[in-house]
Amino acid sequence: MGYQVGSYIAYGALVELTQEQKWDWPETKPQDDRVVTFNAGEYDNNDYYLVVQGTWKGLEPGDFRIIEPYSATAEPYLSWDALIVAAAEELKVPLASQPGWIFAPDMA
Repeated sequence: MGYQVGSYIAYGALVELTQEQKWDWPETKPQDDRVVTFNAGEYDNNDYYLVVQGTWKGLEPGDFRIIEPYSATAEPYLSWDALIVAAAEELKVPLASQPGWIFAPDMA
């Protein structure tokens, strides 16, 4: 039995959770389905995120993606930020970071 290593990129924010909230996080769903939850991290030491649906991509070792924020207008980012903040307020979880592009390594 070995480790599975990968990483993720997404637009979203890191959230702070209690231990009880961490157990339920994989099944937690904001009402607005444009925002999803996920967790990633070092084996049993995961971080927890709210991310914008459609921006989340898994990467295997050796993969790469080009993120082109300069080709976009500011409008998607402003609306994405509002979605993340609204979902955090709805779920009653504090944001541990400002919304932005996340690179999250993962080992399972």
